Amino acid sequence: MASPTRSTPSCSRVFAHAPTERFIRHRCRLSALRAEPGDGRAGPVRARAVGCDRRVGRRGLTLDRGPSELFHGRGRHVKRLLAFDLDGTLAESKQPLGDQMAASLSALLTIAMVAVISGGDWPQLEKQVVSRLRRDVRLDRLFIMPTTGAKLFRFSQGAWRQVYAQNFSSTERERILAALDQAVAEARLETDQLWGPRVEDRGSQITFSALGQAAPLDAKKAWDPDMSRRQALQQQLSAALPDLSVKIGGSTSIDITRPGIDKAFAIARLVEHAGVSREEILFLGDAIYPGGNDEPVRATGVDSIRVRDPAETVAIVDALVAWER
Repeated sequence: MASPTRSTPSCSRVFAHAPTERFIRHRCRLSALRAEPGDGRAGPVRARAVGCDRRVGRRGLTLDRGPSELFHGRGRHVKRLLAFDLDGTLAESKQPLGDQMAASLSALLTIAMVAVISGGDWPQLEKQVVSRLRRDVRLDRLFIMPTTGAKLFRFSQGAWRQVYAQNFSSTERERILAALDQAVAEARLETDQLWGPRVEDRGSQITFSALGQAAPLDAKKAWDPDMSRRQALQQQLSAALPDLSVKIGGSTSIDITRPGIDKAFAIARLVEHAGVSREEILFLGDAIYPGGNDEPVRATGVDSIRVRDPAETVAIVDALVAWER
């Protein structure tokens, strides 16, 4: 295979050249990276880190679909925008980006547009993501999409500005809060120890967090490891609010939005506001499986990669940036 072009990369040719076997300048070598077509006919994508070191290594990236399929949108388009889930993909739940992730995303923004889609609201995303990026980063290429895309923030004229927001009416809000009170009581989810408020009104989304909004990560992971508590609460709320969307959010949370507000909705808004086609987007998330909050992306026709944790995301991003440098 011919060596990739080494001219200065630009947003219009991101990832146009991605050879399967070359030297990769990243810390984790990847194998068994499978890019799943957006139609979802293939099995879920996995990117498996099989060895971490600081040396440059051969065969750092192995694709069992050809690189032209992954990076050219199945042979037709290059990837101009990378979209990411936040919790479990870029960072641990409600935690700021780690140093390596912040550096990797900052580097990615030099060659591509980036979107972060999360159930959290703008203040949380500003703290977790924006504040952790390098000061000289291309913020004009960054799309911050709180409340699963029901809001969009862009950097313009030296400041972050809200582009749109699809907020609940006061009547909708009151009905949701009443349904939450009843469902929580019936499910016997009262607890003696809470870390902050359990209900957060994010305008376009109301989120219930069983242990409170500021619960420590270890307590959150231990509360519902098999998802049975969240699934039961989701079923109760869905019955009480049939005209709204009730989704499992994080490790202790339930998100309530208007119907159709999911990551497929966010992708549609990205296409509109970033001026890209679905074939020019690559999505990375940790919950691309039936019932997962990243699963709706598959139905949009967007190629997706399922990652296990932020460490895998860093390895993939570093590898992709390395191809362009």
